[in-house]
Amino acid sequence: MKVSVAQYDTSIICPWKENGSKINVTNENRNEYVELLIDFYINKHISKQFEAFYYGFHSVCSSNALLLLVPEELEMLICGMEQCNLSSLAKITKYENCDPNEDFI
Repeated sequence: MKVSVAQYDTSIICPWKENGSKINVTNENRNEYVELLIDFYINKHISKQFEAFYYGFHSVCSSNALLLLVPEELEMLICGMEQCNLSSLAKITKYENCDPNEDFI
């Protein structure tokens, strides 16, 4: 139970458990394989990158404020709305040094 991961221009083998490179995946251990695979890619493989993101994010957003939001609200604050109503946006837009009726607007 191991995975081969590309690192720059080489490939490295990452065993998930002791002697994992000597264990073949079978019907009997396939659930363990999937659990270890998910754990590797979601937790271990990106742990350094996620730690940097985590501390950077929390340096900008106080964790107390985050407790007031559900995940969907936090996503909307970070990413914005998926679709934008251009008519509503046009009504509140202030135009300077141009005519709102121009073709390029």
